[in-house]
Parts: sequence; C-alpha cells; structure tokens
Amino acid sequence: MSGRATLLGLALLALTSPQHDVHADEYHTPAPAPGVFIPPPPPPAAYKFVIVADTDEAAATAGQMVALMKSLPPFDQMGNQLAFEIVRADTAKLNCRSDCDANSARLICCDRDFAAVIGAQHGAHRTIVVTSNANGGSGGTIPLASTKYPLPTTVHEILHSYGMGDEYEYSEKETKAFCSPADSYSNIACFDAKASYENDGMARSQHHGAIPWYGAIAPFTLITTGSQLGTAPKIYPDGTPALFHGGGCSKRLDCWRPYDGANIMSNAKSTFIPLIHQDIIVRKMSAERGHTIHLIKRESCATCK
Repeated sequence: MSGRATLLGLALLALTSPQHDVHADEYHTPAPAPGVFIPPPPPPAAYKFVIVADTDEAAATAGQMVALMKSLPPFDQMGNQLAFEIVRADTAKLNCRSDCDANSARLICCDRDFAAVIGAQHGAHRTIVVTSNANGGSGGTIPLASTKYPLPTTVHEILHSYGMGDEYEYSEKETKAFCSPADSYSNIACFDAKASYENDGMARSQHHGAIPWYGAIAPFTLITTGSQLGTAPKIYPDGTPALFHGGGCSKRLDCWRPYDGANIMSNAKSTFIPLIHQDIIVRKMSAERGHTIHLIKRESCATCK
C-alpha cells in the first residue's frame, strides 16, 4: 500500500470511530444527530411519608396530621417533592399499647418491625404509626403518635426521628433514666459550663464546637448573661438563635437550646417550627430521598420566623 493510501485509510478510520479526547484519555459518546430527540431523565420520586393507622379513628387523625404538615414550613414549600399515604393496618399485629416503659408512662410501644414492613411495601422514606390504642408518643426511626395527644405532637415525634431532642424539661424519674449521659441532638447541646467567663468572646471561643447551631448565632448576639453562660430570656425578638438554658436533661446537666419561647419541640400545643429546625428537616429528608429537596419561595408566611 502506498503512503498516500495509508494516510487516507487512517483518516477514514478517524471519522468512523468514537470521538476520543487524548487529554482525558477516555471515549465520549458522539452528539446525537440533528433532529433526534433525547428525552430528559424522569424527575426523582417524591419523599414519601407512609402513616400506618391501627383504627379508623387513627386513620382520621392521620389525615388531620397530613393537613397540618402541609400547612407548616418547610413541608408547605415542598410541592410535588412530598407525598403521603395512609395505610389502615391490622390492630392486633400492630399491637400499640401504653405503659410499656417503666421510666415514663407517656412513652408508648407498637410493633415497629410490622410497621416497617408496611412502610417498605408502600415505598416509604419515613414510616409513622398513629394509634388510638395508646396514650402518649415516642420518637425513634419509626415515630409513634397517639390520637389522645394534641395533634402537633404527631409532628413533634417525626422531628425526633430526624435527630431533634425535647426542648422541655424531663421529670425527675425520666432524668435519671435518660440523662446518664444525655443523648446527642442537633437542637440540644449539653456540656459543662465554667463558673464564670471574662467576656462573651471567651465563652464563644471555648464552646463553639459543642453547639450544633453555632453558625446560626449572629456575632452580635450574646451567649452569656454577665459572667454566666447562657442568653438571657426575652432580650431578643422571637426566633433569634442564641444559647438558652433548657432541654430534656437540664435538671441534671448544663443543657442548651437555640430558641427562647414555645416551639414544636418544647410545647405539646405549639405548631411553630423554627428556621434551624426547618433546615435540619430539609437536610435529613434530602439525604433519605437521595436528591436535594428545593423549597418553593413564598411571598409571605404567617408561621415563618
């Protein structure tokens, strides 16, 4: 073969071979021919709550819970990225009951393994149990809620499952059972405070790493009152992140929470979900969904702070 023929053959081979980037050392799929339609990938599935109810009464309460969640931020900003399904389950197999925890009469029990199977069958990212056969609630991976408690407690228990702790103070008996040591939560910080601090900057320098929401505390917001650790109540507008004394184990330990006043983790009747808590919810849900949940912007929101 002549040199000219060899060069022509190599040129034809280059034209008919997959495109090759000599710099990246990998093959690339050629661009589609003009006029060829490539459909976009399907949108990711919605984050799905499956609510397992053990009676018709519980199913009705579950419906009320769904309506409440859809009205509260950040859930009300998720649009079609959020889905709910209520499943009526066998009462005996779900086996919900009260007084199953010797340390706290208000903690209830159900067969979470049975509920988990139902949730998996229905494509749940998060499974919840609502019962009318027990009086109280419980957090955990599968939160449990009772029709006999105020409706906001159903959402409160869900927030437990996203790693948030109680911001109200436990009884003496509960403190002995649950606070040796205290569990770690994204909205509660328990650590030993010094007897006094020279100034606010010194307190910040020593404890910023132990406060999960420290990045949300403005530089001009005090985390001390005089020489003592802790933000004084009522000195900032509602919804201002700071370092307020409180939390389930605060009878025994130096525990702190990000907000003053009532919210859904501190008061059984409150529906207020603060911004730090909203951020935790969105991050947890996005991780479980496998795709970021993008919040829909709203012009105004009466419950947002």
